[in-house]
Amino acid sequence: LDGRVVFHTIFRDITEHRRAEEAEARLVAILEATPDLVSIADLQGRLVYLNRAGRTMLGIDDSVDLARYNLREFHDAANAQVVMTEGIPTAMREGTWSGETELVALDGHAIAVSQVILAHKAPNGTVAFMSTIAREITERKRADEFRRLRSAALHAVVDGIVITDRAGVIEWINPAFTQLTGY
Repeated sequence: LDGRVVFHTIFRDITEHRRAEEAEARLVAILEATPDLVSIADLQGRLVYLNRAGRTMLGIDDSVDLARYNLREFHDAANAQVVMTEGIPTAMREGTWSGETELVALDGHAIAVSQVILAHKAPNGTVAFMSTIAREITERKRADEFRRLRSAALHAVVDGIVITDRAGVIEWINPAFTQLTGY
């Protein structure tokens, strides 16, 4: 050659790739910000992803490798039965299942949750992975139980009880009130 250096330049438009990365980063930010547990598991139940709220709920440190955990470890026998015989089969058949169960944190305490199990399908129609979204409802369950106990106690009292609104309109009476007054 004559001593000249020849450079070839190749340009590639990466705009779409960047947009996809930015969209993925936004989705991860949403998942990490939600107060609900969000998880992804493979078909054997091994955790692939668990957001910050889920790690906190279950007592899993950020530095721990999730692959060492199986979702079954976070359910007692009765709740595992519901998830394995009802939740997962329904999700695999219909795409989604929702219900109330309890999770068990690593320290052993029970956490009442309302959860949704989703089956995510590959382009060929087979289930590729599962995800779960769970909202803690422990306080709501306690309040429901308290209301149930209070109602049972009010119904069992032998004295007549009547509850009215501010205008004097009767809102509730117990059975003893009916027996005593005939109303």
